[in-house]
Amino acid sequence: MKHLTIALFLTLIAQGNVFASEVYTWKDKNGQVHYSDKPPADVDAKLIRAEAPNTAGSPSADLSKAERDFRERQAKQGDADKKNAEQAARKASKDEACNNLRNRIALFEQGGRIATQEGGERVFLSDDQIASELSKMKSRQDKDCR
Repeated sequence: MKHLTIALFLTLIAQGNVFASEVYTWKDKNGQVHYSDKPPADVDAKLIRAEAPNTAGSPSADLSKAERDFRERQAKQGDADKKNAEQAARKASKDEACNNLRNRIALFEQGGRIATQEGGERVFLSDDQIASELSKMKSRQDKDCR
């Protein structure tokens, strides 16, 4: 809390100096030049008109530019993350399809009777049909799963 109070106090002081419209200058008895927004009473001070603060180079303008830059980087990162997530989902889907295809090929290579459902009835494949289906599945595996 103490640090916050000090930071707030310093910020207020800095803001007051930035927006000061009049600046006075004078030399003390030692010849040292001083500047202030209020002239001392016992010294002949010269009034210097301060220029209006340059808002283009001000911290608030720099901050808003930094904020815009941050938001642009954040949007680009969000787009990249979305693209990576879509690629990961496609890869997972492809991996699952390839795994299912490998399992089906293993089932067909085991031999034995293989049945399919056609019109609600169980139909057993002949050896030629099994060989044909196995050939199709292997060519699809070679094409899609490498």
